[in-house]
Amino acid sequence: MNWTLLGGSLVAVLALAGIAAWLKLGGDPLDEAAALDAAGDMLAGFVPEAALLGADGEAALVRGRGERIALVKRHGAQPAVRELTRPVGLAAGDNGTIVRSGDRMYGDAVMRERALSEIDGFIRDA
Repeated sequence: MNWTLLGGSLVAVLALAGIAAWLKLGGDPLDEAAALDAAGDMLAGFVPEAALLGADGEAALVRGRGERIALVKRHGAQPAVRELTRPVGLAAGDNGTIVRSGDRMYGDAVMRERALSEIDGFIRDA
């Protein structure tokens, strides 16, 4: 094993990670306005009315007109949106509530520091 090559590779990876952080390439956490805009822009005919965000800004549920519900997740610098079908799958997690998207490629989202009953109530109000 070439220790010089290994050390140089490690330094290069850390330098690239530092540059990405300095340039803020990861994007900002979601806020209510960003979640509402993303759902309205990315889902045809979706008229957003209210949003419920996880405490870390990584995921949000958006309630829309006509009992529609959208799940918004941060995906790199841009949000990714999926419309949820009822019944929405919810499960209690260690740090919050897990919202099941029903889409294997999109995956599930964790609504940090949000109680299962709070999310269930938000969905029922739609």
